[in-house]
Amino acid sequence: MKKRFISVLLAVGMVFGLLPAAVGADQPDGMKEIAASAEFVGSGGDGTDEDPYLISNLDDLEAFRDYINVMLTAAAASISS
Repeated sequence: MKKRFISVLLAVGMVFGLLPAAVGADQPDGMKEIAASAEFVGSGGDGTDEDPYLISNLDDLEAFRDYINVMLTAAAASISS
């Protein structure tokens, strides 16, 4: 009986341990602003393979990172000088 109780307890612990911890987590304020605008400007391009976004400085790179993380989408980008 004691072994069965421990087995069930461990199984329940494993199930709850596999659940994502960040379910329902709020986005930081900066991410909410980006999600509201839902547009990446950068130094040019439209994000397609034929015309990738152009990233020419650190601000562009950070804006592109935030845009991709908030929009959860794929986009083409190219580093330009």
